[in-house]
Amino acid sequence: GAFLFSRSVLQREFTLAIGLFLAVLVVFFVLFLRHFNSVKRFVPKRYVGYFTPVTTGGGLFLSLLVLFFTAATWLVEALFPWLLARSLGAYVPFTLVFGVVCISTIAVALSVLPAGLGTMDLSFLVLFPQIGVTAETALSILLIYRFFGIVTPFIFSFVLLNLKKTSFKDIRSDMGG
Repeated sequence: GAFLFSRSVLQREFTLAIGLFLAVLVVFFVLFLRHFNSVKRFVPKRYVGYFTPVTTGGGLFLSLLVLFFTAATWLVEALFPWLLARSLGAYVPFTLVFGVVCISTIAVALSVLPAGLGTMDLSFLVLFPQIGVTAETALSILLIYRFFGIVTPFIFSFVLLNLKKTSFKDIRSDMGG
């Protein structure tokens, strides 16, 4: 279902239905945030301590600032696969790559698999060929994207922890655990 929906988005079909769906999603999200503390009662007691009260205040400036940084984050997130595609000879519009990245990220959040395991990978491999990228190039983009998104930060963190001579036990105690 999600991949058929994604394909329809990328082929610009059902534009009105997609717009209505996104509007309903935004309304649901806002209502969820406003009533989050009342929804907490359904959470098992042992997990209640993980939640902090959610506030929706802060004014228009703070809301616009959050919106700006969220948009900037999504744009930068899509910029890397777009540059990878161009460097591998696939000249596709940025808007289509942005759509693939957004749909893949949302698919991870909606996945029933633990931590969305493999969902983004499958989304990339299915959606990139839909926008005109060959399967081989899509796989190359995926592998490089995942390497720089997962392996590189892990190596950087590992080196930094060793340079500072910090153990995981120290980090856990600093976090209060």
